[in-house]
Amino acid sequence: MLVDKLINLKTATNIVNDNKNSSFGYAIKSAKGQVITCNQMFLECTGVASLKELQGLSDQDIELWKDDVYDYAIGEKISIDSKSYYLSTESLANQTSIEPITILTEKIPFYDEDDKNYILVRIKILENNDLTKCRIYTLNDAPIVEFKYYFETLKFTAKEYRILKYLIEHNLEYNQIAKLMNYTPSSIKACISKMYDNLNIYSKDYRKLNFLRSLLKYMFLPELNKEISKIIRF
Repeated sequence: MLVDKLINLKTATNIVNDNKNSSFGYAIKSAKGQVITCNQMFLECTGVASLKELQGLSDQDIELWKDDVYDYAIGEKISIDSKSYYLSTESLANQTSIEPITILTEKIPFYDEDDKNYILVRIKILENNDLTKCRIYTLNDAPIVEFKYYFETLKFTAKEYRILKYLIEHNLEYNQIAKLMNYTPSSIKACISKMYDNLNIYSKDYRKLNFLRSLLKYMFLPELNKEISKIIRF
């Protein structure tokens, strides 16, 4: 996740440059909300002709956004003032549509080596307001469940997905899952450890079963699980 990768302004700039042609919008802003740099998608969302013209502008200076600047910029202000990560859906005026579009916006504050505060912004235009999508496919004769979740793509094997289901729908523990699936407890723990890695959870403080259970319940919609369960039999 980007939160783990941000170290300084140079690192943030490399992230933007590496995603110059991404379908997600990327931008770096100063603590005052002024654009320092961005990729092509973010530029297109602003309606400004060039990066040179956009540099130094804040949201209230952008013609397309200024009438709704409070709705769009409030998360940015929260993130900068509290110096904390912000993720939310917002409405954004768009030059190609009459009605505002819904975007998923991620705002990550960070410090440079000179202790100046900056913010990395990433936006994703949502189609039909869908935050979570999934697909099932076969790899080496094994079914794979792939989730498009926010900005991330998460992949689980059938075995991992069954464990996920037992954790969030039945609140089972290691030994109970192992007995039910006819695996050793150590095998189940190894699978769960891989889930932590898949979710970019590396801190020992959070690699705990109750935390994982709560996180998974928050992440996956019940109706989505039912659709997948039609394909992966228990």
